[in-house]
Amino acid sequence: MELEGSLSAFSVPEILQFLGMGRMTGELTIHAGGRHLAIAIVLGKVVSARASQPIARVGQMLVNRGLVTAQALAQFLETQKLIDSERRLGEVLVARKAVSPEQLRDCLRTQMEEEIWGVFGVREGEFKFENRSKEALGPAAIELEIESLVMEGSRRQDEWDVILKSIPGDETVLTACLPPSAQGDGGGADPAAIHTTPVVERAAALRPEEWRLLAQVDGFTSVGAICDVSPLGKFETYRVLHGLLQARFIKVKGNFAADGIVAPDFQGASLDVAPRPAVRPASSTGRFGPLFSRPAKAADSAAAAPASSAPLTPAGALAGYVTAFIGACARTPEFGAGEPERAFLTSQWQQALARHREADLIRATGFGLDASAFEGYVAQARCLAPPLLPSHQASLEALREYLKTIYGLACQRLGEKTARQLAAAALGAAPPAPQHGEPFDLAAVVQDIQSAKAE
Repeated sequence: MELEGSLSAFSVPEILQFLGMGRMTGELTIHAGGRHLAIAIVLGKVVSARASQPIARVGQMLVNRGLVTAQALAQFLETQKLIDSERRLGEVLVARKAVSPEQLRDCLRTQMEEEIWGVFGVREGEFKFENRSKEALGPAAIELEIESLVMEGSRRQDEWDVILKSIPGDETVLTACLPPSAQGDGGGADPAAIHTTPVVERAAALRPEEWRLLAQVDGFTSVGAICDVSPLGKFETYRVLHGLLQARFIKVKGNFAADGIVAPDFQGASLDVAPRPAVRPASSTGRFGPLFSRPAKAADSAAAAPASSAPLTPAGALAGYVTAFIGACARTPEFGAGEPERAFLTSQWQQALARHREADLIRATGFGLDASAFEGYVAQARCLAPPLLPSHQASLEALREYLKTIYGLACQRLGEKTARQLAAAALGAAPPAPQHGEPFDLAAVVQDIQSAKAE
């Protein structure tokens, strides 16, 4: 038996309930909003869910939960690529006793639920169910009862609609604030709106997960990026943040892209020119304040401005390449250059920043990246000085991850052959080698990303 139709006629919960009651075995694929989700079902139970743009990755979830370190995960991924390419990452981690089978199953369950619940409210798109044998669907580490999945998903959808009224989406930026009981009556504030419980007592009542998320709210990191490093999953993270918002521990600052919110570390600096000592005084609390403690001179300012066509660092060169590649993709009708694509690109860079915080001097500009702020610091120091090295390394790692995501999207929308051609064309237009830092092979970075996608 095969089913096919529009999500405007049948919702995802309705489709799943039908398949569950019929004890069907096969694969349900959902195409909606440029996203592809494949749900494997065996005898009416969900056994896996694979997304083209995953909401959560098992490896990152293990890191977020403190079960493995980011460095260890990177080593396991390299081992998997070179030695255990036939096995999934989770199987490698369990075999090497990095995590227990129970810990892995819990992460897999959360990942599957997040992916499926994420399409419960979608009413624009297409679905198709095709019969598959149990063997063709592969081994099942997890089995989810569809009835329980639908009931909990429907409950969450109702709550989700309420949450989105106060936290509109992943690009929302939150900032911490004192509850009204610590601010006084504000010279005429409504007394009924002022909390009577002392701030210290209210703060002490916060649960550990609330404290952990409150610590992530910095006035710069988007909600989507916070979700990316949260051990709770996307819905639970939104729910906890919504609770903190209602309790007035935090407030909405704005939209990351629309309001041009920048990192606190350089809010006083211009994003269009290299930072100057006049903007970065020796008393600055920023990371690089001591590096620029000498007085500013006119000659220094002229020498500090980096040439726009020649990157100073490998990070600047890679950011320039990523921008050129995105531009080439966006000029094709199949890839698209509309608001959904811009929002996706911005959110993906924010997620990379969540994992590599010190890359925050590289800014997303919608269909590109701007490394001029970081390059300005390098120009001011006239070298890739030691205080700049951690930020530079974090920027390289974030840029590699970001390029991998964009290249994957290009392969999905344009086909791998066209994506490779555009990547090669952007490489051919790359600027000269960076002036500072270790020797940098941009072509090797691009090749590694393409090889990883091919595997």
